[in-house]
Amino acid sequence: MTSPSRPEHGADRLGMSIRTARVHIAALAAALGRGCRGRLGCLIARSGIPGQEV
Repeated sequence: MTSPSRPEHGADRLGMSIRTARVHIAALAAALGRGCRGRLGCLIARSGIPGQEV
């Protein structure tokens, strides 16, 4: 299970600005279907995206 996190924390961990992180989050939300952030996190975790190399 993934733990909830603020976009600022994820952006910092990935070494990108919060604006860039929010753009990526919005793109993922559009690709996976809109919903609450918790549901989006669940969909992202199930998609296998976190395990992919960037």
